Parts: sequence; C-alpha cells; structure tokens
Amino acid sequence: MHTRRNTAVQENAGFGMDENAKPSDLGAAAGKAALGGGAKKGLGGVQTRRGLRDITNKAEEAVAEGAGKGGKKPGARVASASVGSADTGAAAPVVPSAASLVVASSSSSSSSAAVTQTTAPAAPAAISSAPASRPIRTASRTPTDIDQRDADEPLAVTEYVEDLYVFLREREIATKVDRGYMDSQPNVNERMRSILIDWLVEVHLKFKLVPDTLYLTVYLIDKYLELETVTRQNLQLVGVTAMLLASKYEEIYPPQIRDLVFITDRAYNRDQILEMESTMASALQFRLTVPTIYCFLLRYLKAAHADKKIVQLSCYVAERMLQEVSMLDYLPSVVACCAIYVARKNMGRTCWSPTLEKYTKYRVEDLMPCLCEISRVLKQEGGDLEAVKKKFSSSKFGSVATMKVSILPDDSP
Repeated sequence: MHTRRNTAVQENAGFGMDENAKPSDLGAAAGKAALGGGAKKGLGGVQTRRGLRDITNKAEEAVAEGAGKGGKKPGARVASASVGSADTGAAAPVVPSAASLVVASSSSSSSSAAVTQTTAPAAPAAISSAPASRPIRTASRTPTDIDQRDADEPLAVTEYVEDLYVFLREREIATKVDRGYMDSQPNVNERMRSILIDWLVEVHLKFKLVPDTLYLTVYLIDKYLELETVTRQNLQLVGVTAMLLASKYEEIYPPQIRDLVFITDRAYNRDQILEMESTMASALQFRLTVPTIYCFLLRYLKAAHADKKIVQLSCYVAERMLQEVSMLDYLPSVVACCAIYVARKNMGRTCWSPTLEKYTKYRVEDLMPCLCEISRVLKQEGGDLEAVKKKFSSSKFGSVATMKVSILPDDSP
C-alpha cells in the first residue's frame, strides 16, 4: 500500500483533552479530524482492502440476469421480486449459517498477539427489493419453517443450526459486559467512548471491512475497558488496536498496521500498536469468539422474511445503538430483535410475528424496555455523533437514516 504522509502532526495525541470538547476539537488523532481536512485527503490515497461481504446485495441483478436468459441459472438461489407477509409461507431470504461463528472460546496457548482468522457469516445474501411504503400486512398465526428451503444446502447446517443458537444465547450471557465499568475509569467517560466509536465507524467504512468486524471491535473495546484502566491519551490506541484484532479474526485481508498508523495521523507508531495488541489479547485471554448483535441479526432477519429495506433499516438501528453505553444493559439478541421490530413497524409490516417469536424466543413484552431506550436515543438525533447517520443516509444503504422513525405507539413519524 502507498500512503501519503500528513505533515500536520497533532501535538496532542488522542483523547487527552477537555471531556466537553466536540469531536472536531479532539484533533486528527482523536476524532473527526483523522478523517477530515488533510488527513481525509491523504486517506483517499490509501489502498484499502475490500471484505467479501456488504450489508446490501445484488439480488435484483441476479433476478434480472436469470430472466434475461430465459430462466434461472442452475444452482442459483435468488429471492423473489416480491416478498410475502411475514408468515404466509413466503420463502425466507438466504442467510449464511452461524456455524463459522461457533468455535471453541477457550484461551489460546499462543504467547503472541496474532489471532487465528476465521470466516464470519456474510450479510443476508438474497433479499429482494420492496416498496418503502406499503399497507400493514396481517401475519399468519402459524409459524413457518425458515430452514426448509435450505435443507439440501450443506453450509446452512439446518440439522443443528438451532443447537448453535441455543449455544450462542448461553454464551451472550457469559460474555456480557457490565455497563458500570465506566465507574472504574477515572480518565474516560461515556461521551468519549461514543466519539471513539463514531470515528471507528468511519474508519471501518473507509477500509471496507465486513459488518462483523465493527461489532466485534466495539465488544473488544468495552471488554478491555471493563478489565483495565485506560488513560485518555491511549483510548484511541485501544480503539484502533481492537479493530486490528477484530479484523484478524473476521477479515480475509485485515488492514496493515502502517495504514492504522496513518489513520490516527501518526499519533501512535507501529511498536505502540503491536504492544497494545499483545496487551489486549492477553487481558482478554484470547477469547474473541463472542456472539454480537450482528450474529443474531443475521438469523432473525431470516425469520423476519426481510426485504432489502428492512435489512438496511435494521442494520442502521443496530449500528447506531453501538454508540450508546445504555445498550450494554441488554443482551445482543434483544437489541437485534428490537432493530428488526423497528424496521418492520416502519416498513408497514406487522411488528412481530409467530415465526419471529418461535425463532427468537422473545415476545413483544420482553422487548419493550429496550425499545423505549432506542426510542429515546433516536429522538435525540442531531448531536455530534453523525457517522452512522451519514453512512446510512447514502443511497448505497437505501437512505434509511433520512426516514422519520416511530417506535412506540405515542411516537409520531
């Protein structure tokens, strides 16, 4: 890779500034400026690595191509151009299995910080476009079998996919981060964490990393802060190192360290990042196999028979909630369910269905506390945290962030 040296090196590296400062005041190495001004121009010259997956897909192109040739290609699996109601027997979108997510989470005997790479599940792979507005559909009272169509697909592991998610539901409880960890951090507060994640969302997008990497990055940051005391100057170092660890775990081609040095405006050097990588991996006991919100989102979107807009809006809500410490009060599976609930409600679908209740094991009543918190957060939009909203306001992600979202009965869209 070729990088362009940024001559404007900040003297104040990291978050060692006033806690009330805006992201733009935190310097190129600490927040927005790392992706704006000269640094942003320089980043454009960095040859970033492209992951294998993206949130959106090209199901429509596959349908059009098959129609142009008089039929579907042998072995091709594409979604219908119109999606039925959530429980009318419509075929569910093809969603990768979670088999690759469930591996032994025992501590590694390796003394180095290098982490074995595994392939994470892709974004929902065959979802069809649907109109943004539609009348509310009435769901069938009978749950559908979302795995029936994949019975002959080895990678779908339909024989034991349910067992996998039973295991993941157990692991999410065991690996849950305590929200109160901030009380033991004298130099870091919740707002600084939110600003850090806001910056990492932009870095993640610039490097074209897979969604799994971002969710795992945030978990590693929270878990490390729960275990160790971190100074303001090193908070960004923790963030960029967590992304390096998550990339090694999830990506085929993780970002190179020299690119991470550049993206921080050279606030940290190669040796500092490698040292922090070793420190973090040891503190975490090399346990990087954890169920994240995105892990459950993949499975539950399949149960929701989600079209493209529902997928995009669900991902927007889930990604926006990564910035909120208050979401640590809820299990990842609950947040994933709430994101789908919000998307279905605002896309004119019935908010919840027997099929979703069957596969998530949650009722609407179980989701209400988390839904109330999500409603509160989204009503306060318009502050300094703008990376996720800007990302999902683009046409690539369906411009879903520009929608007026209602969640609770008394919310006005």
